[in-house]
Amino acid sequence: MGFPFFKPLYSGRSRFRLHGCPFHSQFVESILSTVMAPPNFPVKYGDVKAEMAYEKACPQKFDIGSVAVTP
Repeated sequence: MGFPFFKPLYSGRSRFRLHGCPFHSQFVESILSTVMAPPNFPVKYGDVKAEMAYEKACPQKFDIGSVAVTP
């Protein structure tokens, strides 16, 4: 999983919205904190400086610029 290596996670200027479909939003946070725990990764999830928002529902479709994304 490449999530822990994503440099913007460690910047206080970054903001992320994570969608936990089809699971509850706390499930996503639990998974990420497990992945970023020793011995899996040397930096703890609590050390992430980016603002993280967990959405309870997953959109049917959303746009990023000119790209339409259907999860």
